[in-house]
Amino acid sequence: MTAPPTTAAPTPTPTPTAAPAPSYEVLDFSRDRSFDAFGLRTVTTASAATVTLDSESPAIGFDYQVANRGYHVFYFDEKMDFVTVPVPLANFGYANDYFSTGDLGFNRSQYAAGMNYAGYASWRNTVLPGSIERKLIFGAKTRPSDFPATGVSSYLARSQLSILDPMGRMMNSVNSTDKSFTIDWPTRRVTATILVEQLGSDVQFAPFTLELSGNVVVAIDNQIIGTASGGGYSGRIIGNVFGPAGVEAGLAYRLEGPAGQLLSGVILGRQLPPR
Repeated sequence: MTAPPTTAAPTPTPTPTAAPAPSYEVLDFSRDRSFDAFGLRTVTTASAATVTLDSESPAIGFDYQVANRGYHVFYFDEKMDFVTVPVPLANFGYANDYFSTGDLGFNRSQYAAGMNYAGYASWRNTVLPGSIERKLIFGAKTRPSDFPATGVSSYLARSQLSILDPMGRMMNSVNSTDKSFTIDWPTRRVTATILVEQLGSDVQFAPFTLELSGNVVVAIDNQIIGTASGGGYSGRIIGNVFGPAGVEAGLAYRLEGPAGQLLSGVILGRQLPPR
């Protein structure tokens, strides 16, 4: 009697392995680091002021050496070295490295408590009869594949701005915390509002609101590019998103006023938990 033919058991379909979630380095300064940055450069003299807004570049940023808490900072052709000391965490609620003399100053910080992926640095030096100040934003940029597909993220953001008159005199300098910084992920639309009020100046002006709007442009290394206006001022913004799913974001902006005033500043924030 002939044995019936045997049929091989079907090979089970393998269960797909989930792609690992993108990983991001927090701003860990327990080791040597190097960062590119984008930011602002302000030059004041005895009779004038200029402010430039500069996109991220390998020619802007800093190298850090943990052995002596030393920073080699550069902004195009301008370069300088600082050996810093840490500011006690209790002073601000966030990490901060600091150097200051009468003519020189440097600061690198988290900028706001709870931020882990984006950071801020400023560097100034006196060039009589004026000064040069640079403000830098840097960090671990979000990969496009990690952008949320849906939803609108709101950010608890801290802003810093200054206004100079055409002669280079300070009209206003403001630090504030706002909850009006948002990113609509399906459209990549970025919006922010900043209230500008009188503070510490003899030059009087009525409060006004700045409206910042732009888009996350994936084709240009995820840069945020857009415009800003309000109170007779107009200009542009640049920025980026940082960390997993764009959990943090930062912008820099520069505007001109109707009488030649220069308004500039930065805003950085971290996503608020969904309601």
